[in-house]
Amino acid sequence: MYLKANTFMAKMGDLSLGLTPAAVASLLVTGRRAQCDGRRVDPHAQIAGRFFTALSIPTSDAKLQAFRAFFDDLGKRAGFTDTGGVSARDIAMPLSDRSLTARLYSPDGVAEDGPLILFFHGGGYVLGSVAGYDPICRRLSKLSGQRLLSVEYRLAPEHPWPAPVEDARDSWAWVQQNANRLGIDPNRVTLSGDSAGGGLALVVANDVTSRPQQAQPAGLALAYPAARVTLEEREEKALAGMELLLGVDVLHWFRKTYTAGRVSAYDPTTSPALNDEGLNRMPPTLILTAGFDPLRPGAEFLRDRLAAKHRAVELHEYPSMIHGFLSLGRHFREAEDAVQRLAQHVRACSEHKQQSRQTAMGGNT
Repeated sequence: MYLKANTFMAKMGDLSLGLTPAAVASLLVTGRRAQCDGRRVDPHAQIAGRFFTALSIPTSDAKLQAFRAFFDDLGKRAGFTDTGGVSARDIAMPLSDRSLTARLYSPDGVAEDGPLILFFHGGGYVLGSVAGYDPICRRLSKLSGQRLLSVEYRLAPEHPWPAPVEDARDSWAWVQQNANRLGIDPNRVTLSGDSAGGGLALVVANDVTSRPQQAQPAGLALAYPAARVTLEEREEKALAGMELLLGVDVLHWFRKTYTAGRVSAYDPTTSPALNDEGLNRMPPTLILTAGFDPLRPGAEFLRDRLAAKHRAVELHEYPSMIHGFLSLGRHFREAEDAVQRLAQHVRACSEHKQQSRQTAMGGNT
């Protein structure tokens, strides 16, 4: 039986998670608790994952808009609550043939000419928005003490591949050209994102590192990124078959809608971990994964490829979690730990970049 995605359903989903004690959640999944290679899913995560995959995939524009509203509303309702001490304003990003919008977050007391986090939201290139990801971005900006720019890139099916890729790449260029307006140091920009947004961050890094004469990313901070999503690997199929938020039908719907038959799943803009040349110059990279996420095998593949190339990379897994748990920040303590790790990484990357520049300048005096 499928459920209709709408803002009322988002409210019910958030309330059910918040009002279900851990003991009751465990009873609800007794005998049906998902397991994988010694991992056991968190009962609340299993309930949330099954709830999402029970939603009917939209078959019309009106239903797609309702699905997007559901996704955004759930992110705002179930997201982090401790997000004070950060101001935000929406800004226009005029590009050569279009204009994007973005939201600039600034923690209280942040210094001018400081580092920036350039963030891309998730949602399979079909769902998601700056508004829906506001709690995550506010929390990450606050904990890192850095400005954060969240980009409203174009979505499929209205704008299929390569539109999101073009928007992500052009966002990097725009930030570099408008550093003074943003009040940031263009040499200390960390790329970040989750899910599809993590994939876009990696695509941008692949592109920028191919031009080493230009300013380079200070680092990569990725949460369950779409690094290699072929939907053909054995472990990918097994995890998708568990139907925990990213089920088989949802994954194929995302891919079909985004690619529109224009590009292969093995293309480096859709599976950026396969861009072997680009990985040679990756900045320090943090990858967070969830144990019951079909994107985990691709993220582990990225970790292994970067390690083989002697790049600085760290992967931390949350073994009992499902894909998207950061968007349910007020319900999972793992989400707070995850955003803390992302914040620590971007701080370390920007500090290392600053120290390296100062050392280089000292050597030239």
